[in-house]
Amino acid sequence: MSAENQDTEVLYSETVQVPEAEATTVSLPADPTVPAQTTILAKLPPEPKAESTDNQWQQLGQRLAWLTSEVPDQLTAFLDRYQTPVKGLSILALSIPFVVFVAALLKVIDVVPLLAPSLELIGFGYSAWFVWRYLLFASSRKDLSKDFDKLKTQIWGSDSEAEL
Repeated sequence: MSAENQDTEVLYSETVQVPEAEATTVSLPADPTVPAQTTILAKLPPEPKAESTDNQWQQLGQRLAWLTSEVPDQLTAFLDRYQTPVKGLSILALSIPFVVFVAALLKVIDVVPLLAPSLELIGFGYSAWFVWRYLLFASSRKDLSKDFDKLKTQIWGSDSEAEL
């Protein structure tokens, strides 16, 4: 195609039924390799006459009044109705940037000399202390089990409360 025809190339075509009284027939210039095309254009409604500035401000004020009165009520009703899915989607949407941030932070820590090995050494030391303090001896394992059961009761409630 030539440069002139590229500007008039149709990118989207839609067929609309328009009564003959409301339509205008327009023939488009056609490329010699493409058959002639005829398009029926619907007549648009006449443009409104210029209104006074005061009337435009009143309309704007009415729209803003509707926006400030109706939209919050509709939003509240929507959130009340779909509270669980909205919370789930919100948590998911907020967790994605958090994971990206943590990954970037870990890359930065890994690049800093001696910081990553120091943190690994601290983690290894804490793990060794935890094993020595809570897992090595039977009495300390019982204490850990009791503490864990207390924590579960505080979070989930007691079994007698769950049966009620």
